[in-house]
Amino acid sequence: MRPGTRALLAAFALISGCAAAPPTSVPVGGGTVPVERASPRPVEWGGQIVAVENRRDVTELEILAYPLDGDGRPDTSAPSLGRFVAVRPGFLDPADYAPGRLVTARGSLGPARTGTVGGAELRLATLKAESLRLWSREPPPPRVVPYGTIGIGFGSGGFHGGGVGIGIGF
Repeated sequence: MRPGTRALLAAFALISGCAAAPPTSVPVGGGTVPVERASPRPVEWGGQIVAVENRRDVTELEILAYPLDGDGRPDTSAPSLGRFVAVRPGFLDPADYAPGRLVTARGSLGPARTGTVGGAELRLATLKAESLRLWSREPPPPRVVPYGTIGIGFGSGGFHGGGVGIGIGF
């Protein structure tokens, strides 16, 4: 083993031995996120709106989280990932941001909060939503993936001699 490798492994062992216990986490947006502390790093989460509450200066959307597909749309055919609260400055019309609608939020993590769902107390992550994308009520069109094939064949001998063939399919 090279001397530099030993030093690196020793440093890693020392650092990992001193690591603090991870904060409480909640599954959201394709992974688990710490709910005990805010983070300025931007995240993008989405899901189905469960409740909307307009307050004095902000609107809060309680969202049942789902993983996002390649377009950033919540994939409700997958298992839910938990709940979070998206907080957006200003007024959002509850007729547009109604329960059942799909939304994708992008922003930074805020402080965690306690919420209740059916009498059960939960820790909920909050997202300071810099942008919201409200998805159409219509389901997305099915994805059509174009494909093609090319085949080349050679033959030799046999009863009628040799041959060459080329085929193209779509």
